[in-house]
Amino acid sequence: MKKYLQMMLFVVVLGLVASGILVGANEITKDYIAKNAEYAWKHSILEHHEIPHTQLDFSEVFDESFTVQTELYEDGNTLTLYTNKVNNRISFRFFGNGLWDVIEGVITLEPDFNTVVAITVTKQAETPGLGGVVAEPEYLSNYVGKQFGDTGLIAVKNGATTNQEVDAITGATGTTNAFIGLLNTNFRKYYNTFSGEDILAPLKKAILSQHRIEHNDDNYNSLFYTHFEVVNKNNLTLYVNKTTNYKSYAFTTEGFRGPIEALITLKEDFVTIHKITVLSQLEGQGAIIQNDPTFFDGYVGKKFKPVIIVTTNPNNENEVLDGFSTATQTKTKFIDGMNDTYQIYYTTFQGGNQ
Repeated sequence: MKKYLQMMLFVVVLGLVASGILVGANEITKDYIAKNAEYAWKHSILEHHEIPHTQLDFSEVFDESFTVQTELYEDGNTLTLYTNKVNNRISFRFFGNGLWDVIEGVITLEPDFNTVVAITVTKQAETPGLGGVVAEPEYLSNYVGKQFGDTGLIAVKNGATTNQEVDAITGATGTTNAFIGLLNTNFRKYYNTFSGEDILAPLKKAILSQHRIEHNDDNYNSLFYTHFEVVNKNNLTLYVNKTTNYKSYAFTTEGFRGPIEALITLKEDFVTIHKITVLSQLEGQGAIIQNDPTFFDGYVGKKFKPVIIVTTNPNNENEVLDGFSTATQTKTKFIDGMNDTYQIYYTTFQGGNQ
Protein backbone atom coordinates (compact mmCIF):
# COMPACT_ATOMS: atom_id res chain seq x y z
CA MET A 1 0.00 0.00 0.00
CA LYS A 2 2.81 2.40 0.96
CA LYS A 3 4.56 1.73 -2.36
CA TYR A 4 1.30 2.36 -4.21
CA LEU A 5 0.74 5.68 -2.41
CA GLN A 6 4.29 6.76 -3.18
CA MET A 7 3.71 6.00 -6.86
CA MET A 8 0.44 7.95 -6.87
CA LEU A 9 2.11 10.88 -5.12
CA PHE A 10 4.90 10.84 -7.70
CA VAL A 11 2.39 10.87 -10.58
CA VAL A 12 0.44 13.77 -9.03
CA VAL A 13 3.59 15.80 -8.38
CA LEU A 14 4.87 15.09 -11.89
CA GLY A 15 1.53 16.20 -13.35
CA LEU A 16 1.56 19.41 -11.34
CA VAL A 17 5.13 20.18 -12.39
CA ALA A 18 4.34 19.51 -16.05
CA SER A 19 1.23 21.69 -15.87
CA GLY A 20 3.22 24.43 -14.22
CA ILE A 21 5.84 24.28 -16.94
CA LEU A 22 3.17 24.48 -19.68
CA VAL A 23 1.40 27.40 -18.01
CA GLY A 24 4.70 29.18 -17.49
CA ALA A 25 5.75 28.57 -21.08
CA ASN A 26 2.43 29.93 -22.31
CA GLU A 27 2.81 33.06 -20.20
CA ILE A 28 6.36 33.55 -21.40
CA THR A 29 5.59 33.04 -25.11
CA LYS A 30 2.12 34.60 -25.50
CA ASP A 31 3.47 38.15 -25.75
CA TYR A 32 6.10 36.98 -28.23
CA ILE A 33 3.46 35.23 -30.36
CA ALA A 34 1.22 38.30 -30.28
CA LYS A 35 4.15 40.53 -31.28
CA ASN A 36 4.98 38.26 -34.21
CA ALA A 37 1.35 38.31 -35.36
CA GLU A 38 1.32 42.11 -35.15
CA TYR A 39 4.60 42.27 -37.07
CA ALA A 40 3.21 40.08 -39.89
CA TRP A 41 0.46 42.49 -40.94
CA LYS A 42 2.15 45.77 -40.03
CA HIS A 43 5.32 44.72 -41.86
CA SER A 44 3.21 43.89 -44.93
CA ILE A 45 1.52 47.29 -44.92
CA LEU A 46 4.85 49.08 -44.45
CA GLU A 47 6.23 47.07 -47.38
CA HIS A 48 3.25 48.10 -49.53
CA HIS A 49 4.06 51.74 -48.78
CA GLU A 50 7.82 51.24 -49.24
CA ILE A 51 8.54 52.56 -45.74
CA PRO A 52 11.89 51.38 -44.28
CA HIS A 53 11.68 49.58 -40.94
CA THR A 54 13.16 46.76 -38.88
CA GLN A 55 11.65 44.11 -36.62
CA LEU A 56 12.72 46.25 -33.68
CA ASP A 57 11.19 49.58 -34.71
CA PHE A 58 8.29 48.52 -36.97
CA SER A 59 5.58 49.45 -34.46
CA GLU A 60 6.90 52.96 -33.86
CA VAL A 61 7.48 53.54 -37.59
CA PHE A 62 3.97 52.31 -38.35
CA ASP A 63 2.36 54.67 -35.83
CA GLU A 64 4.36 57.61 -37.21
CA SER A 65 3.48 56.85 -40.83
CA PHE A 66 -0.29 56.39 -40.80
CA THR A 67 -3.46 58.14 -39.78
CA VAL A 68 -5.82 55.62 -38.18
CA GLN A 69 -9.60 55.72 -38.54
CA THR A 70 -11.98 53.27 -36.85
CA GLU A 71 -15.71 52.83 -37.35
CA LEU A 72 -18.24 50.31 -36.08
CA TYR A 73 -19.81 48.51 -39.05
CA GLU A 74 -23.46 47.47 -39.12
CA ASP A 75 -22.54 43.81 -38.47
CA GLY A 76 -20.99 44.78 -35.13
CA ASN A 77 -17.35 44.46 -36.24
CA THR A 78 -14.88 47.34 -35.97
CA LEU A 79 -13.26 48.45 -39.23
CA THR A 80 -9.86 50.15 -39.16
CA LEU A 81 -8.40 52.13 -42.07
CA TYR A 82 -4.75 53.20 -42.30
CA THR A 83 -3.98 56.26 -44.46
CA ASN A 84 -0.43 57.15 -45.47
CA LYS A 85 0.30 60.65 -44.13
CA VAL A 86 2.47 61.47 -47.15
CA ASN A 87 0.72 60.12 -50.25
CA ASN A 88 -2.80 59.30 -48.94
CA ARG A 89 -2.69 55.69 -50.07
CA ILE A 90 -4.93 53.55 -47.87
CA SER A 91 -4.59 50.08 -46.36
CA PHE A 92 -6.81 47.72 -44.41
CA ARG A 93 -6.80 44.13 -43.20
CA PHE A 94 -9.16 41.60 -44.76
CA PHE A 95 -10.63 38.33 -43.50
CA GLY A 96 -12.92 35.76 -45.06
CA ASN A 97 -13.58 32.15 -45.94
CA GLY A 98 -11.31 30.44 -48.42
CA LEU A 99 -12.17 27.07 -49.90
CA TRP A 100 -10.80 25.16 -46.87
CA ASP A 101 -10.14 27.70 -44.12
CA VAL A 102 -10.03 31.40 -43.30
CA ILE A 103 -7.80 33.61 -45.46
CA GLU A 104 -6.34 36.75 -43.89
CA GLY A 105 -4.23 39.52 -45.34
CA VAL A 106 -3.77 43.20 -46.08
CA ILE A 107 -4.56 45.30 -49.14
CA THR A 108 -3.40 48.76 -50.15
CA LEU A 109 -5.29 51.03 -52.55
CA GLU A 110 -4.56 54.29 -54.32
CA PRO A 111 -6.20 57.44 -52.88
CA ASP A 112 -9.04 56.89 -55.39
CA PHE A 113 -10.24 54.07 -53.08
CA ASN A 114 -10.47 51.81 -56.10
CA THR A 115 -7.11 50.85 -57.64
CA VAL A 116 -5.02 48.07 -56.09
CA VAL A 117 -1.44 48.93 -55.11
CA ALA A 118 -0.56 45.64 -53.41
CA ILE A 119 -2.04 42.61 -51.66
CA THR A 120 -0.37 40.30 -49.14
CA VAL A 121 -1.88 37.13 -47.70
CA THR A 122 -0.70 36.62 -44.12
CA LYS A 123 -2.65 33.44 -43.31
CA GLN A 124 -4.20 30.65 -45.38
CA ALA A 125 -4.58 26.87 -45.37
CA GLU A 126 -5.40 26.12 -49.00
CA THR A 127 -4.04 23.06 -50.82
CA PRO A 128 -0.24 23.39 -51.31
CA GLY A 129 0.69 23.83 -54.95
CA LEU A 130 -2.92 24.53 -55.94
CA GLY A 131 -5.06 26.90 -53.86
CA GLY A 132 -2.00 27.71 -51.75
CA VAL A 133 -0.73 29.73 -54.71
CA VAL A 134 -3.12 32.44 -53.50
CA ALA A 135 -0.43 33.56 -51.02
CA GLU A 136 2.45 33.67 -53.52
CA PRO A 137 3.73 37.15 -54.48
CA GLU A 138 3.91 36.16 -58.15
CA TYR A 139 0.19 35.39 -58.22
CA LEU A 140 -0.80 38.43 -56.13
CA SER A 141 1.13 40.70 -58.51
CA ASN A 142 -1.70 40.05 -61.00
CA TYR A 143 -3.92 42.26 -58.85
CA VAL A 144 -1.67 45.33 -59.01
CA GLY A 145 -3.42 48.09 -60.96
CA LYS A 146 -6.77 46.28 -60.98
CA GLN A 147 -9.87 48.24 -60.00
CA PHE A 148 -12.90 47.16 -57.98
CA GLY A 149 -15.25 49.41 -59.93
CA ASP A 150 -19.01 49.19 -59.41
CA THR A 151 -19.31 45.42 -59.22
CA GLY A 152 -15.95 44.24 -57.84
CA LEU A 153 -13.11 42.09 -59.14
CA ILE A 154 -13.92 39.21 -61.49
CA ALA A 155 -12.14 35.85 -61.87
CA VAL A 156 -11.58 34.67 -65.46
CA LYS A 157 -10.02 31.49 -66.83
CA ASN A 158 -8.89 32.55 -70.29
CA GLY A 159 -6.79 35.65 -69.72
CA ALA A 160 -7.77 38.93 -68.07
CA THR A 161 -8.63 41.68 -70.56
CA THR A 162 -10.16 44.45 -68.39
CA ASN A 163 -9.17 46.39 -65.28
CA GLN A 164 -11.59 44.33 -63.15
CA GLU A 165 -10.59 40.87 -64.38
CA VAL A 166 -7.99 38.66 -62.66
CA ASP A 167 -6.70 35.31 -63.90
CA ALA A 168 -7.94 32.34 -61.88
CA ILE A 169 -5.40 29.99 -60.30
CA THR A 170 -4.94 26.98 -62.56
CA GLY A 171 -6.54 23.95 -60.91
CA ALA A 172 -7.90 26.01 -58.02
CA THR A 173 -10.93 27.87 -59.33
CA GLY A 174 -12.75 27.34 -56.02
CA THR A 175 -10.01 29.07 -54.04
CA THR A 176 -9.84 31.88 -56.61
CA ASN A 177 -13.58 32.50 -56.39
CA ALA A 178 -13.48 32.44 -52.59
CA PHE A 179 -10.50 34.81 -52.46
CA ILE A 180 -11.89 37.34 -54.91
CA GLY A 181 -15.26 37.10 -53.18
CA LEU A 182 -13.82 37.98 -49.78
CA LEU A 183 -11.78 40.82 -51.31
CA ASN A 184 -14.93 42.26 -52.89
CA THR A 185 -16.92 41.92 -49.67
CA ASN A 186 -14.22 43.52 -47.50
CA PHE A 187 -13.70 46.29 -50.06
CA ARG A 188 -17.40 47.13 -50.13
CA LYS A 189 -17.53 47.38 -46.32
CA TYR A 190 -14.56 49.75 -46.19
CA TYR A 191 -15.67 51.77 -49.21
CA ASN A 192 -19.16 52.32 -47.82
CA THR A 193 -17.74 53.25 -44.41
CA PHE A 194 -14.75 55.45 -45.22
CA SER A 195 -14.93 56.73 -48.81
CA GLY A 196 -17.30 59.59 -48.02
CA GLU A 197 -19.39 58.59 -51.02
CA ASP A 198 -23.17 58.26 -51.08
CA ILE A 199 -23.84 55.01 -49.19
CA LEU A 200 -26.30 54.04 -51.93
CA ALA A 201 -23.76 54.73 -54.69
CA PRO A 202 -22.91 51.05 -55.32
CA LEU A 203 -26.60 50.15 -55.56
CA LYS A 204 -27.43 53.09 -57.83
CA LYS A 205 -24.52 52.25 -60.13
CA ALA A 206 -25.49 48.57 -60.19
CA ILE A 207 -29.07 49.49 -61.14
CA LEU A 208 -27.83 51.79 -63.91
CA SER A 209 -25.61 48.96 -65.19
CA GLN A 210 -28.46 46.44 -65.16
CA HIS A 211 -30.55 48.87 -67.22
CA ARG A 212 -27.60 49.44 -69.60
CA ILE A 213 -27.35 53.15 -68.82
CA GLU A 214 -23.76 54.36 -69.23
CA HIS A 215 -22.49 56.35 -66.27
CA ASN A 216 -19.40 57.40 -64.33
CA ASP A 217 -18.55 58.57 -60.83
CA ASP A 218 -19.44 62.16 -61.70
CA ASN A 219 -22.84 61.69 -63.30
CA TYR A 220 -24.29 58.49 -61.83
CA ASN A 221 -26.45 60.25 -59.24
CA SER A 222 -28.11 62.70 -61.62
CA LEU A 223 -28.61 59.95 -64.21
CA PHE A 224 -30.17 57.71 -61.60
CA TYR A 225 -32.85 60.20 -60.59
CA THR A 226 -33.40 61.21 -64.22
CA HIS A 227 -34.15 57.64 -65.29
CA PHE A 228 -35.79 56.11 -62.21
CA GLU A 229 -38.77 56.67 -59.98
CA VAL A 230 -38.21 55.53 -56.40
CA VAL A 231 -41.33 53.93 -54.93
CA ASN A 232 -41.51 53.17 -51.19
CA LYS A 233 -44.22 51.02 -49.65
CA ASN A 234 -44.37 49.03 -46.41
CA ASN A 235 -40.64 49.62 -45.79
CA LEU A 236 -39.79 48.18 -49.22
CA THR A 237 -38.21 50.15 -52.07
CA LEU A 238 -38.77 49.61 -55.78
CA TYR A 239 -36.83 51.40 -58.52
CA VAL A 240 -38.92 51.86 -61.68
CA ASN A 241 -37.35 52.78 -65.03
CA LYS A 242 -39.35 55.74 -66.35
CA THR A 243 -38.79 54.69 -69.97
CA THR A 244 -39.08 50.89 -70.03
CA ASN A 245 -41.11 50.37 -66.84
CA TYR A 246 -38.59 47.69 -65.84
CA LYS A 247 -38.42 47.36 -62.06
CA SER A 248 -35.44 46.73 -59.76
CA TYR A 249 -35.08 45.94 -56.08
CA ALA A 250 -32.30 44.89 -53.73
CA PHE A 251 -32.68 41.98 -51.36
CA THR A 252 -30.70 40.08 -48.74
CA THR A 253 -30.99 36.36 -48.15
CA GLU A 254 -29.07 33.77 -46.18
CA GLY A 255 -26.32 31.91 -47.99
CA PHE A 256 -24.44 28.82 -46.84
CA ARG A 257 -21.87 30.84 -44.86
CA GLY A 258 -23.55 34.18 -44.35
CA PRO A 259 -25.83 36.80 -45.89
CA ILE A 260 -25.95 37.35 -49.65
CA GLU A 261 -26.91 40.80 -50.94
CA ALA A 262 -28.25 40.94 -54.49
CA LEU A 263 -30.07 43.09 -57.03
CA ILE A 264 -32.73 41.85 -59.44
CA THR A 265 -34.40 43.64 -62.34
CA LEU A 266 -37.72 42.43 -63.76
CA LYS A 267 -39.37 43.37 -67.03
CA GLU A 268 -42.55 45.45 -67.11
CA ASP A 269 -44.74 42.40 -66.38
CA PHE A 270 -43.06 42.06 -62.94
CA VAL A 271 -42.62 38.36 -63.71
CA THR A 272 -39.81 38.01 -66.25
CA ILE A 273 -36.19 38.24 -65.09
CA HIS A 274 -34.05 40.82 -66.90
CA LYS A 275 -30.89 40.66 -64.77
CA ILE A 276 -29.53 39.35 -61.45
CA THR A 277 -26.37 40.71 -59.79
CA VAL A 278 -24.87 39.59 -56.47
CA LEU A 279 -23.41 42.60 -54.66
CA SER A 280 -21.92 40.93 -51.59
CA GLN A 281 -21.46 37.41 -50.19
CA LEU A 282 -19.31 35.29 -47.85
CA GLU A 283 -19.64 31.98 -49.63
CA GLY A 284 -16.15 30.58 -50.19
CA GLN A 285 -16.49 28.27 -53.18
CA GLY A 286 -20.04 29.51 -53.72
CA ALA A 287 -18.59 32.98 -54.37
CA ILE A 288 -18.88 32.08 -58.05
CA ILE A 289 -22.37 33.58 -57.90
CA GLN A 290 -20.73 37.01 -57.62
CA ASN A 291 -17.40 36.55 -59.35
CA ASP A 292 -18.62 35.07 -62.64
CA PRO A 293 -20.64 37.83 -64.38
CA THR A 294 -22.09 35.28 -66.83
CA PHE A 295 -23.34 32.97 -64.12
CA PHE A 296 -26.93 34.21 -64.10
CA ASP A 297 -27.20 34.55 -67.87
CA GLY A 298 -29.33 31.40 -67.91
CA TYR A 299 -31.88 33.15 -65.68
CA VAL A 300 -32.52 35.98 -68.15
CA GLY A 301 -36.00 35.66 -69.62
CA LYS A 302 -37.13 33.11 -67.03
CA LYS A 303 -40.40 33.79 -65.23
CA PHE A 304 -41.54 33.59 -61.62
CA LYS A 305 -44.50 31.20 -62.16
CA PRO A 306 -44.87 31.40 -59.24
CA VAL A 307 -41.22 30.64 -58.36
CA ILE A 308 -37.93 29.87 -60.09
CA ILE A 309 -37.04 26.17 -59.98
CA VAL A 310 -33.51 24.81 -60.38
CA THR A 311 -33.33 21.46 -62.17
CA THR A 312 -30.91 19.33 -64.16
CA ASN A 313 -33.30 19.28 -67.12
CA PRO A 314 -35.06 22.65 -67.53
CA ASN A 315 -37.99 22.56 -69.96
CA ASN A 316 -40.41 25.15 -68.59
CA GLU A 317 -40.19 28.95 -68.53
CA ASN A 318 -39.70 29.02 -64.74
CA GLU A 319 -36.93 26.37 -64.73
CA VAL A 320 -33.18 27.02 -64.84
CA LEU A 321 -30.22 24.68 -65.14
CA ASP A 322 -28.41 23.69 -61.95
CA GLY A 323 -25.07 25.23 -62.87
CA PHE A 324 -23.62 25.71 -59.39
CA SER A 325 -21.56 22.51 -59.50
CA THR A 326 -20.37 21.71 -55.96
CA ALA A 327 -21.83 24.92 -54.46
CA THR A 328 -25.21 23.27 -54.09
CA GLN A 329 -25.96 24.64 -50.62
CA THR A 330 -25.24 28.19 -51.73
CA LYS A 331 -27.52 27.68 -54.72
CA THR A 332 -30.38 26.27 -52.68
CA LYS A 333 -30.35 29.00 -50.06
CA PHE A 334 -29.98 31.82 -52.59
CA ILE A 335 -32.81 30.64 -54.86
CA ASP A 336 -35.10 29.99 -51.88
CA GLY A 337 -34.42 33.48 -50.56
CA MET A 338 -34.88 35.06 -53.99
CA ASN A 339 -38.24 33.31 -54.42
CA ASP A 340 -39.44 34.32 -50.96
CA THR A 341 -38.42 37.95 -51.48
CA TYR A 342 -40.07 38.05 -54.90
CA GLN A 343 -43.41 36.98 -53.44
CA ILE A 344 -43.20 39.77 -50.85
CA TYR A 345 -42.43 42.42 -53.49
CA TYR A 346 -45.07 41.11 -55.87
CA THR A 347 -47.75 41.18 -53.18
CA THR A 348 -46.71 44.65 -52.03
CA PHE A 349 -46.40 46.39 -55.39
CA GLN A 350 -48.68 44.37 -57.67
CA GLY A 351 -51.34 43.28 -55.20
CA GLY A 352 -52.41 39.72 -54.41
CA ASN A 353 -50.30 36.58 -54.75
CA GLN A 354 -48.39 35.51 -57.84
